[in-house]
Amino acid sequence: MNKVKLIEIDDNNNSNIFEDVSFEMVSVTTREGDEVLEDALFEQMADDVKICLDAGGGNDCRTVLKTLKNKNEIDNFNYVIPIGNSRAQIQNAKDTFDLIDCADNCVFILNQVHNLEDIKKEFLFFFGDEKLNIEPAFDLEKVKYLTIPYSPVFELAAMHGKTVFQLSEMARKLDGIDIKSLFFEESNGDKTEFKRLYSQHKQSVMAKEYLDYLLPELEKEFKDINNICIAQTKGGVGKSTLSAHLFTHILENN
Repeated sequence: MNKVKLIEIDDNNNSNIFEDVSFEMVSVTTREGDEVLEDALFEQMADDVKICLDAGGGNDCRTVLKTLKNKNEIDNFNYVIPIGNSRAQIQNAKDTFDLIDCADNCVFILNQVHNLEDIKKEFLFFFGDEKLNIEPAFDLEKVKYLTIPYSPVFELAAMHGKTVFQLSEMARKLDGIDIKSLFFEESNGDKTEFKRLYSQHKQSVMAKEYLDYLLPELEKEFKDINNICIAQTKGGVGKSTLSAHLFTHILENN
């Protein structure tokens, strides 16, 4: 497993808290971010550490991208630009894309998709619609994009202080085992405890099935990548969820 450092740039100090994660996680302000990033880049050379950088939103993101450019590190990262299904968020994604100015290293993430079968309707302002006289936001033959379907598993995991991978571990460990008999034994016949274990396992199965569906495409796109920056000049598009729950795992295992 690769060593990974997650750096969360957040002037509002709204960091995620997880228990017993395998990656190192630090949450810093933009003022502190310059020094922390320098340290991480040194660690990368000295100890082969991979970096997952959550660039924050608004001016935080702009400052981070400016710092990377000033350090001549902009080409040393691959960029994940998450997008919600509103026109305003897509405009902010375009602004972020222009700030990075490194198209080959950028992947748009259509985040929290509710209807994969009709995604072009849901993300109307990304794909465009000729009948409605709406132009696509980008030349779709020249940009890369992936989709992440909506699921409650991220919030279920965070509710327990876990990443979604940690939530899925019970289902993986107990695959093929008679869980009803196991939980009855572990609960000593206590109905409340049995129901708690059973519900916990159902949540774990949800997380496992979601990851088994989602991971192959993400791992294929980001294979052999050393550094990932999740960037968007607008908040509320799931950057922290993507960084802590998904991309740290991808960097650890590729």
